[in-house]
Amino acid sequence: MQDIINRYKKHGYKLFTNGDYNLNIFGIRSQSRRAGFFDDKIGCLWKENGVMQCFMGAGTVDCGEYYMKNLMHPDGAAFMVEGQYRGLWKLGTFHKTPALIQVAPVKYYRDKDLDNIIELDPSNISEGKIGLFYHSHFQGVENATEILNSSAACWAHAKTKDYNYFMGLCYHQVARFGEDTTFTCTLFND
Repeated sequence: MQDIINRYKKHGYKLFTNGDYNLNIFGIRSQSRRAGFFDDKIGCLWKENGVMQCFMGAGTVDCGEYYMKNLMHPDGAAFMVEGQYRGLWKLGTFHKTPALIQVAPVKYYRDKDLDNIIELDPSNISEGKIGLFYHSHFQGVENATEILNSSAACWAHAKTKDYNYFMGLCYHQVARFGEDTTFTCTLFND
């Protein structure tokens, strides 16, 4: 947990510590640039009964290989740029399941060379709403090993139980702060 807190401090990002269930959602992108696997870490920090907690599991913060080769946008597949995005998501549904839905702009890279290598080219950054959600992997198994078509830039856990636990935390935050609450997302590349 201290390693994650130190990452927030190192980059000067806001760490929410005011009250219970004020979630700090984060992702740590893998150093591997080969698409298609749940090789990133995603989780959150929060206080519960005044004590800081940490939950983290395997997941993806990147577009999967399927959407790198079957582009949904002519400019290429999208990959979130590292940074902190305040109020990025709100609780909603995606494919009739609970999810965090993008409500604020995000910076993202585009990659359109149709291979399976993620290219995070700083000269190719855009900003906007691209449907970058946090949702289930939709593969019908408890523990997915490959992303397949589970992400076109979205965040998803490899394990269904991790996703369900995370969504429970989100419902706690909404119960505490109200239905209009938003969720901040922080992505680290290091």
